[in-house]
Amino acid sequence: MENKKYFLDIVINKEKLSDGSQIFVAHCTTLGIASQGENTDEAIKNIKEAVELYLEEQPEEYKEL
Repeated sequence: MENKKYFLDIVINKEKLSDGSQIFVAHCTTLGIASQGENTDEAIKNIKEAVELYLEEQPEEYKEL
C-alpha cells in the first residue's frame, strides 16, 4: 500500500488553566479536532496521533482532504 501525505491546517494556542499553569492546545481546523500538550512539541505529537485515530475511525474523511 502506498503511503500518501496529507497536509492539514493546525493552529496551536498557549492557554492558561484555572490553576495558573500553561498548556498548549493544538486545533486541526480542517477536521475540527483538538489535542493538547505541556509544550508545542508534545501538542504537535498529540494532534498527529489524534488525527490518525480520527481518520482510522472516519475513513470517508480521506476523500475530503
